[in-house]
This record gives sequence, structure tokens and C-alpha cells, in this order.
Amino acid sequence: MSEPRAQGSSIPWRQIQPLPARALALAAWVFSRQKDGEHKFAHSWRVMRRVRGPMLRAAAALHDVVESGGCTLEDLCAAGFPDRVVQWVDLLSKRPGEEYLAYIRRLAVSKAARTIKLADLADNMVHKGRTDPDRRARYMTALAWLRPRRPRKLSA
Repeated sequence: MSEPRAQGSSIPWRQIQPLPARALALAAWVFSRQKDGEHKFAHSWRVMRRVRGPMLRAAAALHDVVESGGCTLEDLCAAGFPDRVVQWVDLLSKRPGEEYLAYIRRLAVSKAARTIKLADLADNMVHKGRTDPDRRARYMTALAWLRPRRPRKLSA
């Protein structure tokens, strides 16, 4: 039985090691087929660089491939990504018709997904949020939901 190939490609994804390199290679391949793919890949690279650990980095590199890249979760499984990475990418993928705040609340249940989304938001604030006030407001709302809350000190 031959190895499944993501999106019909002939690339043997499972042979690419380590895991973050495989994720970047898949993201580059997916986004190379899109008009704005170079910018999407650069964003994936920057988000990946903001997190630590091979599993988190792989999920960070892949965080947009399902939502905006036309890749499926099944493609990620076929490419040999661990179930945890695929689950995090699923949480990080906004569903069609899903309200933004509902999406943020859904992914907030996972510490890993929160970590990656915070890295995603940080990059988006620099590269997209500066010139678009509506995006900036949406990102600020998401940051308020996702950042760890610190207990307030009670004054005597």
C-alpha cells in the first residue's frame, strides 16, 4: 500500500524530518498554489518562530493551512502529523459561518492552541492590525480573551 499524499502531491511528506520542517514544507506547498501564498507562508514562518517545542512549532506552521489553504485534517493525518498537532490545527481553524468570538472561545480550552493563537495575533497586529482599525479591534478583543488573567490584589 502506498503512502497517502496530501492534496494529490507526489511529495513523501512522512520522510521530511524533523516535524517542524515537515510542517513548513507542507505549508509552503499549500500556499504556493495561492495568489497571496508568499505572504501566508511568511506569516506561518513568523508564527512558528514565536513558539517553542517541535509539536507546537509544527501546529503553528500549519495553523492556516486548513482554514485558508484548502488542506484538510485528513491530509495532515496522511502526511504523518501526530494526532495532537492535528487537533491543535483543528482548534485553530475557524469554521465557515462561525462568529469570531465563538471561535476564540472554542480554541481557548487548549493551552497549546491559546499559545499559538497569541503568537498569531502578535504577528497579525504588526503586519495587518496597524492599518486596519476593524482588524485591530477584533485582535484586541481576542487578546483580552486569551491572555492569562492575573488576580487583582485586594487593598487593605
